[in-house]
Amino acid sequence: MTRLSILLIAWFLTACSSGGEKVATDSDLIERFNKHRSSFLRVLDMAAEDKNAAIISSSPEHTRSFDTGGPTRELSGERWLKYQKLFREIGCEDGILRQPQRPNVLYFSCSSVGSIGWGIYKGIAYSDAPLSPVFENLDHIEDGLGEGEMAYREIGDDWYLYYQWFD
Repeated sequence: MTRLSILLIAWFLTACSSGGEKVATDSDLIERFNKHRSSFLRVLDMAAEDKNAAIISSSPEHTRSFDTGGPTRELSGERWLKYQKLFREIGCEDGILRQPQRPNVLYFSCSSVGSIGWGIYKGIAYSDAPLSPVFENLDHIEDGLGEGEMAYREIGDDWYLYYQWFD
């Protein structure tokens, strides 16, 4: 397992440990997305400019680079603060993530429940290529989704909800 993979898992666990007692519903996330669509698009544009950043989180120490897996040097303090303002506005304060195996997918960490070692994560993702598997409802995910696998729900124009669990 690469250092970046370990850091990505740690990011998900950190995001989860800061979550509330109940993961957001699909309706809640879709409403949030529709209400703040322009801010989601701004984060998407900024992330495209900062394409070497694998993780941009609520903590500068956890903001990571694809190249080294270490802290990214390309974000100035001012730029990081712009991200933080937008994350608070859209209700995804744990930040954004790109996975090495899917660098063109941007995940917005919006809701999580659990603690270290287990958890459920839901959020919003953007991808210019189709994602799968796609479900009609992530609130009642069907059996057959393996631990750590992602499930998606299309919400339009290359935007998705995502669901992932670890045990």
